[in-house]
Amino acid sequence: MSSVVTTIEPTSNTSALNTETGANGEVKRLHHIPRPVNKEAERKWLLEQMAGAFRIFAKLGFSDGSSGHISLRDPIEPRTFWINPYGVHFALLKVSDMVRVDEEGNRVAGADKPVNAAGFIIHSAIHQRRPDIHAACHMHSPYGRAWSTFGRGIDMFNQDSCMFYDDLSVYPAFGGVVFAKEEGQRLAEYLGPKNKNLIMQNHGLLTAGGTVAEAAAFFIALERACQTQLLVEASTAPGSIGASEGILKKTLVDDETAIYTKKGTGTPEVILDLSGLRPRTGGLHPRIDFILSRPIPSPEYTCERCLLSAYISMSCLNARNATRATSGNLICSAMRQLTLSTGPSSSSLVSLSPFTNPPRNIPRGGGPFTFLRHFANPSVHKDRLAIGETAKRSVRRNLETLNSHIEDALVPTDPLSAFGGDFQLPDFSYQFPLSTDDFFSQFPPEALFPSKLSNQLTEIMTELVGTSKSMCLGKPEGQPPLDFMELSTLLGVSNISASVSAFFHSLHWHLPVVHFPTFDPGNVSNSLLLSIFLSGATYTFPLDGGALPSSLFDVAEEYIFRNIANLAAVPSPKDSTHLLSTVQLIQSALIIEMLQFGRDDMQTRRRIRIVRHPCLVSTIRSLGIFQLKRRTAPKVCDEMTWKALVAEEVCIRIACWVFLADGFLTVCFKNNPSISVFEMDCHLPWSAGLWEAESASSFSKIAEAHSADLPLPPLRDVVTQLLETQNEVSIPWSLSVSVEHLLILIYAINSLAFQTRAGLLRYLSVDKIRRASANWKRIWDSVTGLLAKDQFFHIGYPKHAQELWWLLNATLEVSSKSDASFKYLDNTATDDLGNLNDFIQWCYEIAP
Repeated sequence: MSSVVTTIEPTSNTSALNTETGANGEVKRLHHIPRPVNKEAERKWLLEQMAGAFRIFAKLGFSDGSSGHISLRDPIEPRTFWINPYGVHFALLKVSDMVRVDEEGNRVAGADKPVNAAGFIIHSAIHQRRPDIHAACHMHSPYGRAWSTFGRGIDMFNQDSCMFYDDLSVYPAFGGVVFAKEEGQRLAEYLGPKNKNLIMQNHGLLTAGGTVAEAAAFFIALERACQTQLLVEASTAPGSIGASEGILKKTLVDDETAIYTKKGTGTPEVILDLSGLRPRTGGLHPRIDFILSRPIPSPEYTCERCLLSAYISMSCLNARNATRATSGNLICSAMRQLTLSTGPSSSSLVSLSPFTNPPRNIPRGGGPFTFLRHFANPSVHKDRLAIGETAKRSVRRNLETLNSHIEDALVPTDPLSAFGGDFQLPDFSYQFPLSTDDFFSQFPPEALFPSKLSNQLTEIMTELVGTSKSMCLGKPEGQPPLDFMELSTLLGVSNISASVSAFFHSLHWHLPVVHFPTFDPGNVSNSLLLSIFLSGATYTFPLDGGALPSSLFDVAEEYIFRNIANLAAVPSPKDSTHLLSTVQLIQSALIIEMLQFGRDDMQTRRRIRIVRHPCLVSTIRSLGIFQLKRRTAPKVCDEMTWKALVAEEVCIRIACWVFLADGFLTVCFKNNPSISVFEMDCHLPWSAGLWEAESASSFSKIAEAHSADLPLPPLRDVVTQLLETQNEVSIPWSLSVSVEHLLILIYAINSLAFQTRAGLLRYLSVDKIRRASANWKRIWDSVTGLLAKDQFFHIGYPKHAQELWWLLNATLEVSSKSDASFKYLDNTATDDLGNLNDFIQWCYEIAP
């Protein structure tokens, strides 16, 4: 969205509702219009309002065939104006659909589409006659059209009616569809020199303003005023109960009060706030299914320390959770739920780490354990994987492309039938209530306005319900099956934007196997969409996913791994680009595996360790992904080549992060490795910079800048060189590694150390493990020494790689002592974190 400054443009006298008086007596405006910094930005800002207004009008039922239009005076070339194309449903309109025409009706810019002739005649006349009007709305809305038949204005019945006091004209004629230029001029004449609202007899309503938001808000308010007028007239009409009994009598607001009320409710500044299209706050109500593309909000409207709340607040049911923080000591309420607080009334941020002071004494080769100490701490029951800490520090992303994909996927599959009342519901037993209103209130909006994405979510929920029922067979005392209606409130389209955004700000940094720049929620498999949705929901409100039923994660796990089991007969792939559905299924299995490990449940951890993880490893091994090598190094390329390279990179990342997960099980639970280091013949993944590049051009620039770097050998060769290279000898490729590579490598060395300690690799000596450890630390110091602090601390698990090195050295030192006796150092697998916790605590207690 266009950047804006907070200067106030006065367009009317200061009113009571537009000001507040501070303690020092200073009068401040409550409402103002924030103007963009330049005309190009203003054009974009206004066109986004225009698209948003059409979506709202569609939702309110104002779309009536090909009738109705909004016009916008171009801020750069004011003798031209923008108007919507002819015959495109309001629910489908985007900024790119708008057409710019001159005063003669010639297209000068925008979409190459025809426009409504009557609309051009009406709006052209208004813009020419009234230079102060920059936007105008004309619709055939039901109540406005009904009241227009009387050729009367509205009475000042209430506060809302007073918005139109001395600001409403009536055009007392109807000459059919407006095809004559003279008819348009007469309409403009009746609007007069100052009024912004017009009732067109036997036709409909027209409202105008300085912005599209103002004109749209006036239109909605006038439509409601006409509805009120009709209700009042019907209640007091001759022959009605109210009139015959003499019990109802109209009472009008007097002129003085109406003038005062108009100043407080009908000013452009207030109207902009009422429109729901105010810039930078996201604008649309979260229940509106047709979500507009929402660029990154300005820091002024979000807490500087909160990186998620602006997007969460625009899509969660409580859209006001993200309150503005005005000092460094305050955080928004959304962020407060994303972090641990020091007490029920505290708003200060604290680390997810369970300790703040460094350890008193550390054994030689030991060091501060932050992540591992938090993960193994028995008193920690929420967010064991410390993903919420990453969410707090996550870099701000540009979500414009993602939201555009979501918008496209939420367009109704059949807009006309959707707005005509047709709806789609899953096949399940339900007792239909007698009242139609009660019936429709039972279902989420996506059921009544089906789209590609809402249909997919409905399919996912139906499959989850079926899976849960099958899991309950033969278990009469167990957990009841999932309820579809309960699921619809959690997995509905109103939550999709926040959940997907939260995933890429949190779990993604720990498990970067889904490519954010090309991710399209409307074109992914059910399994991947489900896993991303659940992980995002886990790290939005509240932190530990308490709003989600605990059984939902188990059912999702079962659902995904049933599909994994069906891949057993799939032949080895020849081309990674042809593996999309299979790759997405494996991605979803990795995500749900990590989510389940984050839960504080020993039975779940055992199931993942013994059943799920070996199944996943076996599937990937059968597909040959552990031996996958990229065909070409990153290079300057076009978009098609870039996407092909990304598809190949996704498979390499799957291999590496499954291997990393395998090492995690070994380090934390003494699980015998399911993957040998020496079968990892695949290449190491790209650096984070290449992986996160937003476009082919950005990717090409980074690739070109690093074209002279030495390529990295396959993972097993890198580990072999770490084992064999003497500590004083330089390793040529060491300058090409990243912290992500070093994280994978330290897990590999820890895995080899465990197998050596357990006697599984008798040919590998402890001295070689020590040598690999020393080489790793030398490279780590070199790589991290080049990173700025803000570059280093947002990178998820890689920032904890050094403590795995500390743990490795501690185990090597203790294992060499004959009197050492720790359960953590035996080779018996466990699902209890107590062994790891005891060892770490011992490291903090003994003297060096």
